[in-house]
Amino acid sequence: MLNFGDIQFDNGGRSGALFVAAGKGHKQRYVRFDEYTGKYLIAWLTARGRSGGPLFRSQRGGRLTPKALAEVVQTIARRAGLEAKIKGPHDLRRLFATNWTRTHRGEGFMQPLSLQLGHTDAKMTLLYSKQGFGDIKEVFVSPMEAIK
Repeated sequence: MLNFGDIQFDNGGRSGALFVAAGKGHKQRYVRFDEYTGKYLIAWLTARGRSGGPLFRSQRGGRLTPKALAEVVQTIARRAGLEAKIKGPHDLRRLFATNWTRTHRGEGFMQPLSLQLGHTDAKMTLLYSKQGFGDIKEVFVSPMEAIK
């Protein structure tokens, strides 16, 4: 439900934030995007040749609805052979949270992730980041290590 006006570029127009006027629970929030995403977003905006209205449109030309977005994500997942892992847009949030927690270890990284996901409680963010027993191996330090 994003509009062109919801995009705010910074860092020389490469990264920035998207204003989500009515997210889950109709809560307003900002979502950051990096330079890599900004490059694709600029290409998308340039290709559309528009500067107003809905950011994403359906094949019929109207605003892309949540149901239509789910269909797009399911189609992409099926074509990529990932339909077992990605059933819809919400699974992308979970995959993002899991990847973030695996690549950004430590207590200080949970709050930025919570803010990005729009969570007010870090416990919810932990639920999103599907960590397994194998993840312990990467970060576990025995108290015996300090004795060495």
